[in-house]
Amino acid sequence: MATEDDKLQLFESTVFKPEVERRKNDSLMVLLMQEVHAKIEAMDRRLTQHMTNETLVLAEEMALIYPEIVGLDANNKPSGIDYGRLSAILTAKVQEQQSVIDKLQEQMTKVMEMLKGSK
Repeated sequence: MATEDDKLQLFESTVFKPEVERRKNDSLMVLLMQEVHAKIEAMDRRLTQHMTNETLVLAEEMALIYPEIVGLDANNKPSGIDYGRLSAILTAKVQEQQSVIDKLQEQMTKVMEMLKGSK
């Protein structure tokens, strides 16, 4: 026959032990999530720094070709690109290329007609 101590131990093992284990697992999960979060934040900082560096390099290069679209910082160094103005420049360049393509197609058509006529 079970004693009072046995009954108490059985009660504690069935009621409290699962709760203690659950809380232990919850604590481990929180620690793991904090570690993962810290790693993600570190990666995000590195990526942001890399993107900032890439943007500055691109701004420096664009300043040599199209200085009017590059913003400058307080030290008069390139700090960014005005993409709205860049879009206008790129659109104009595409239109120029299309004009060249159209002229080349006209010339090719004339040459093909001349070749057909010489046969």
